[in-house]
Amino acid sequence: MKKMALVLIMFLIVIVLISGFIDSARNSDVHGEHHGLFISHPLYVSKDLSDGGPSLRSGDKAAPKDESSFLADNIKKSDEMVARLNSTVVRLKEEGNDVQELEQMVDSYALLVSEAKDYLSKADTSSSLSDEHNYLVLSRDKIILANSELKGIFDEMQTYLPGPVSISGNDSLNVNGSGIVILSGDLDIDFSLAMGKFSIVDFAGDLDILTDKIYTPEIMSEKAIPSDNSETTQKMFSYVDVQGNVTLSGSEFTVAIMSDDVSLYVKGNGEVELYGNGSYYLDNAIMDKEGIWISPMFDID
Repeated sequence: MKKMALVLIMFLIVIVLISGFIDSARNSDVHGEHHGLFISHPLYVSKDLSDGGPSLRSGDKAAPKDESSFLADNIKKSDEMVARLNSTVVRLKEEGNDVQELEQMVDSYALLVSEAKDYLSKADTSSSLSDEHNYLVLSRDKIILANSELKGIFDEMQTYLPGPVSISGNDSLNVNGSGIVILSGDLDIDFSLAMGKFSIVDFAGDLDILTDKIYTPEIMSEKAIPSDNSETTQKMFSYVDVQGNVTLSGSEFTVAIMSDDVSLYVKGNGEVELYGNGSYYLDNAIMDKEGIWISPMFDID
């Protein structure tokens, strides 16, 4: 069974908490390329999906105001991420965890974001175009470097989370709650959203999606992401503003669902991760199990 890479799972969580699926499809970094886990446009999104930001590559002469504006937007989002990460570190520490390594990683990320902001401020107050350009380059390099550190931070955070709920054979799982649900495996899923969004990666190419009972959905453009084999790609696509019932069935896929009110029933072989506030009931041939969702690593506004 294939699972979606941790970086993709965490990206989906970050996007829905900060900027939403739609905003994530509009922006690339200031080069028009994708370096690491950039807040608004990650490594695995195809370059040809970038339609809103300036396309700046080494040697290009870009308009400083355009680049400055785009940098300011990404620095603002990175500042929001710093606040969320610091809040999470404090919470984990209060719960009795040893977070020294995580704290150092977050401090390093925060310092790079701060340096990017300082260089951008110097660019905005420069008296010459040459100085402005040089400071913009320095700011851009710092913010790209900062966001390349996020994967390591998310990997470290994962160590503080309990494992997923596993299902197999004749097991069935009922889920109700509010937050983010991530399912991976050979599964048959029926879920209902009061209003929400979901994204899917189909590894085997045999996924069936029944959406006859959802209302006014918007389907985002497909995005290329790497699979376990870096020479090939998989496709991710998202439905937003979903209200109603959805049925999914496939042999190897991952789906991430976000909603303030989700009811879900799943059978098959795979794993389910639940972030937010809710409960689940696992009907197992050996021993039934009840539980609650994992508290979200970040506070949901």
